[in-house]
Amino acid sequence: MKKETATLVQLATLVLAGAAVIVGVFAVLSVIFAPPPNDWAGLTDLGVIVCWAVNVPLCLLTLALGLKIKSGSPRLRRLCIATALVALSLPIVASFFLYRWNRLYGRRTITRNFHQHEAPTSGFEARGSSYSDD
Repeated sequence: MKKETATLVQLATLVLAGAAVIVGVFAVLSVIFAPPPNDWAGLTDLGVIVCWAVNVPLCLLTLALGLKIKSGSPRLRRLCIATALVALSLPIVASFFLYRWNRLYGRRTITRNFHQHEAPTSGFEARGSSYSDD
């Protein structure tokens, strides 16, 4: 591969990795500064899923091209590899904070909102007692 073509490919993959970093940073910030539980109806969880879906393919492509193209600029090669590694770490960080946030507030998943009005499954009322306060 010619040096000019290799440099253009490195720049293009660096732009894609930059977009992945932006998506990852927004996902991490949306989890860190999340609204109270039962608000937004699970959009924070969806943001982390989108972060995984966008960052992993783009960053693996950037990392593969950064490692494979050796005829381009060495500085751009190092920058591609570093950006890909940073962007690959962002979904992991977002998932970690989402896990901690769910544990802190006792939230399970998005489906918890749909099960708020169910009959109790344990305790005195669930055993079919005929006792009433009437």
